[in-house]
Amino acid sequence: MKEPSRTKYRQIAQQLLTEIRETKGPGDKLPTELQLAERFNVHFMTIREALKVLQEGGVIQRQRAVGTTVLNPLGGNWVGIICEMNVFSPTSHSLFHRSVIYHLRKYLRENRIPSRVSIGESEPGSVPDSNLTSLDFIADIEANRLAGVIALSVSSDDQWIHKLQKQGIPVIGSNHKFHYSVATDDASDTQRAVRTLLDFGRRRIAYMGWVESTEKGVLPPHLDQLVRCYPENLRREWIKHDIHPETPRAGSTEFREIWTSGNEKPDALIVNDEHMMPDLERSLTELGISSPEDILIIRHRTRGNTTPCSVPSIIMETDPQIFAFRMSDMFSRLYSGVELINNRESTRRTFIDDEIRRHPAIRSFDPGTSTLGSTIPS
Repeated sequence: MKEPSRTKYRQIAQQLLTEIRETKGPGDKLPTELQLAERFNVHFMTIREALKVLQEGGVIQRQRAVGTTVLNPLGGNWVGIICEMNVFSPTSHSLFHRSVIYHLRKYLRENRIPSRVSIGESEPGSVPDSNLTSLDFIADIEANRLAGVIALSVSSDDQWIHKLQKQGIPVIGSNHKFHYSVATDDASDTQRAVRTLLDFGRRRIAYMGWVESTEKGVLPPHLDQLVRCYPENLRREWIKHDIHPETPRAGSTEFREIWTSGNEKPDALIVNDEHMMPDLERSLTELGISSPEDILIIRHRTRGNTTPCSVPSIIMETDPQIFAFRMSDMFSRLYSGVELINNRESTRRTFIDDEIRRHPAIRSFDPGTSTLGSTIPS
């Protein structure tokens, strides 16, 4: 006679677990034992056994004078948000990563998905390797506490990723080397920047940024393709693509190399990271270069960055809130078992040229002849 009772309380525990995951979040209250006993038409001791199963699984907590509340709908597990670069280091200026982490937690919480942030020890300016440095995250993997992972600034070659994926645990990353990913569309944004500068009458374009390449000295594919498409405008010797923005005086030395490399000077520059601008601004002043008279600059900026910049320029702006929303949306669908039509999504920057349009040194810009968004010629 005991077996049916044992089966019953486990059935009730499973039904309650399903309802909690679908309709409740951390801190939400459950009905009393008597209310649940009446609902399921069983003795209250059967309900007590069912709740004990959920409590031991870390799903609920029971407190005197408070009642039964949801602790973690995932049953003791959570989604790990891992960023290997120590973005909270005193030397880090990564507003983008910090803002993405903040909004990721917010969106996951709205979807009733508990999360925990782990930060690695990789110093700003270093390249994340395949060895994890976050001890908290390593412990979560070893203890099987992760219900999913959202990875920022993490190598896609890590063995732990393959291990979790084999277990059916969803993992998405912030670069397209991950099977599931959301990343900024550097190829499209750089192409649009080149076309915009050509629209403004500039013909000698330099580039500075941080784009990982598989081999030192070899241009990443999208930059190599642009050079082939615009050989008279975008020159290989003026492309500096391996400048990590968190290194001291990032971009300053490289710009001086570009400017002093020959008699012909660039009349336009794409700066693919906002953290290079302070040192670049000082170099422009020291070299006596005026913007936009001598060189027209398109620079990256994270929305919300209030760091002043006195260099008149066209801005290509990244919105970390939109980036975080796209990541959390992809993860939520993946976690819910929804089949994804597109496993790699890209976000594009917004181009803002109001400041340059008003500058007296810039020729009038006719939007009717703009090639913004045009595709690369075949």
